[in-house]
Amino acid sequence: MAAEIVDAMALLLAQRVTAKPGVVPALTSCRAQGLRLAIASSSPRRLIEAVVDRLALWDRFDVLHSAETEMAGKPDPAVFLTTARLLAVAPERCVVFEDSPAGVQGALAAGMTCVAVPEAGVPGAGRPEAGVRCAGGPGRDGATDPYGGADLVIDSLE
Repeated sequence: MAAEIVDAMALLLAQRVTAKPGVVPALTSCRAQGLRLAIASSSPRRLIEAVVDRLALWDRFDVLHSAETEMAGKPDPAVFLTTARLLAVAPERCVVFEDSPAGVQGALAAGMTCVAVPEAGVPGAGRPEAGVRCAGGPGRDGATDPYGGADLVIDSLE
């Protein structure tokens, strides 16, 4: 059953996935500066590859790594630590762009700088009016911000 779900999801991603606004220019800018780039995801590798293929981003990444090969997924830091090792970059020199609270926790536990880019409509994400704010506390509505531990929370990569 799980394999059938992954198959169906891979097909949907190959046909419908679109990049978040600002992703391609951000990747292009990072590459132009000589930065090594990776995807460290809790998704199965097959789904990671379907997205990278659909968006024609193969030349942007040095490493694609899935937590499916780790003992535990996010928020465990293993996927981030393995990815840093594959990149031959010390964890403290890595910057993670993360869209989930569990990913933020994992990146920070790995000793990496974390920039949270929450999905639109995530409750309590403390969306900044000016587009950028330093994280670390409750959201504007007084609720606990699920991204509050991130070093920075931004609305988009634009």
